[in-house]
Amino acid sequence: MDINSFINPPGFTTGILVVTLAWLGYLSWYDIQKGERPPHAAWVLAPFVIAVAIRLLAGGYSLAALATAALVVSNRKQMAERCRRLASGIGIAIVILSTLASLPSHPTGTLAMLAFWLSWELAPEFIGGADALVSMTLFLLWPQYGLLIAILAGHLLATLGLLAWDGYRKRKLTLMHRIPGMPVLAVSVVFFALLYLR
Repeated sequence: MDINSFINPPGFTTGILVVTLAWLGYLSWYDIQKGERPPHAAWVLAPFVIAVAIRLLAGGYSLAALATAALVVSNRKQMAERCRRLASGIGIAIVILSTLASLPSHPTGTLAMLAFWLSWELAPEFIGGADALVSMTLFLLWPQYGLLIAILAGHLLATLGLLAWDGYRKRKLTLMHRIPGMPVLAVSVVFFALLYLR
């Protein structure tokens, strides 16, 4: 039996989309109300683990390995000192190997996950761990160029909207804004669903 037909019966993609939007809706509400990460790490980690399992069932072993290794490396500071270097070394090696393995089959998903992960590692003031992990979860579910276009469009529209609001209310433009990441990701998934999942 083809594993893809097994895990993609009629309505499967729609079901995942509905659950994903409900999840992002809650995270968006919390982000707007509190201006901070979700109340518990499980709200981000549990969907990530589920997305890894779905990608494994679909045969995307290298993409799942990339996401998992990146998460382990980024959480190295929470490990014991003696385990930190070993876990980091093994994790980075897996990231490199899984990147090379998944590029031919999922180039967009691979590069997008690498970009979000490296942004989290190198510029955490611009993209937090929760935003990066949610983005990686989305690309595990839909490693397609359409999702990347939708996310870029969502961020562009949010930036232009804030600039227009500044110009209207304050009569001046402020280039540096804190853009709530979760609402932008939620809107981006809606864009993606309307344009590419019909």
